[in-house]
Amino acid sequence: MREETTIFRVLLGDLALRRWGLVRERFLQCLMARLMGVIM
Repeated sequence: MREETTIFRVLLGDLALRRWGLVRERFLQCLMARLMGVIM
C-alpha cells in the first residue's frame, strides 16, 4: 500500500513537472515573439 502511494506521488510529480515545462516553454516563445516584434 505504501509503495503504491509513493509511485503514484512520483508519477504525479513527473506530470506536474512536465506541465510546468510546457507552460514555461510557451511563455518563453511568446516573450521571444514579442521581443522580435518590438525590435522589428
